Amino acid sequence: MNKKIYDRKPLCSEAKVANFMIKKNISNFNKLSDIANSLNLVPETLSRIITTFKKESIIECKNAKLEILNIYALILIVETNSSIRELKRKNK
Repeated sequence: MNKKIYDRKPLCSEAKVANFMIKKNISNFNKLSDIANSLNLVPETLSRIITTFKKESIIECKNAKLEILNIYALILIVETNSSIRELKRKNK
């Protein structure tokens, strides 16, 4: 039996959050601690990433509701397993 084993690097924190937003189609962020726990992140890290995504106009949060403004940016973060900072550095 010939099985291919793919050695995939674990996702960085921003990629974990982006992947979660894409797959779960999350719109309500009432329980940040639950989401952070499910992603194996501390709530402060999740909050920082959400703030970064908001500053980059990837998402918008109003009244505890989240709207994805740029799904392609989230997909790029996951596919490249990179943070926003790394992607900006690569594009310079």
